[in-house]
Amino acid sequence: MNENLVNKLPVDYIYIKELHRTVKNNCIQYFKNNIIGDEFDKYKVNLLDKIKSLYNEIIDDNYYAFKEQCEDVLSNLQEEIEKSIDNHKIDSIEQLMTEIKNIESKYATNFPNIPQKKEIWLQYVSKWIESASQILNSYNIKKLKDIEVN
Repeated sequence: MNENLVNKLPVDYIYIKELHRTVKNNCIQYFKNNIIGDEFDKYKVNLLDKIKSLYNEIIDDNYYAFKEQCEDVLSNLQEEIEKSIDNHKIDSIEQLMTEIKNIESKYATNFPNIPQKKEIWLQYVSKWIESASQILNSYNIKKLKDIEVN
């Protein structure tokens, strides 16, 4: 399993699941073919436990690689959103939400599918909306004050 995943994480969860199934079946077949007598049943549970342990370790590694990739990409996008607000390219909640929907579409397409994908996205979006809303609100208050002064 490790050979197939070296330097490839994060990957789709289904890929890991299918790889796990293939490795498990190959290991079982190998042991059935190479163990003499009735010894297979004695070692089968241990073998399956080790394979399951490896699978769980890879799932965890994949999750952390995914989170790291998200942190890199999505943090940069948050900075770009804030710059767009500063430059008045985004000056309303509606424009912000449109931009976030565009990013979400790219996220759904370009990031591997893992069970926590939606949860991780929602964590970032909630931070973005909160931060951007505060910035937009500050600009709108400043605009109103400028209008009142004039």
